[in-house]
Amino acid sequence: MARSVMGGILGFLVGMVTALTLVIGVEVFSNLVHPFPPEFDQSHEQVCEHVRRYPVWVLGTVIPLWSFTAWCSSWIARRLGGWSPAVIVVALCLAAVGLNLWMLPYPTWFEVLIPVCVLLAGWWGCGPRRRSEVPDAHGGETC
Repeated sequence: MARSVMGGILGFLVGMVTALTLVIGVEVFSNLVHPFPPEFDQSHEQVCEHVRRYPVWVLGTVIPLWSFTAWCSSWIARRLGGWSPAVIVVALCLAAVGLNLWMLPYPTWFEVLIPVCVLLAGWWGCGPRRRSEVPDAHGGETC
């Protein structure tokens, strides 16, 4: 029992560190190909204007990058900690995407595609739940 709890915690932590690292990579990419203007003062209005001016190809590239982030981080969490930590990692990736979409003015096509792609990639990374992970009627693990 303690070993599976520790594995779950480890899987969650490594999955989240992976997700954070890859998200930082996506942000660095975005800043390299669409940098902030020199007069940028970090106000919310200027951030919104910067997002409105994103080239379509940058947003189109960000979707597979975020999808890879969700897949990779959930795959690692799944392998190290099992299905539950992987699902939590995917949920947190989706929450981050949702918060970003809520705060900034992205085009509608992007607002529709990115959560769907992140969810599907994350679910794929989680992999199917094995029979041995489903508790039996008495609350114990099955073989």
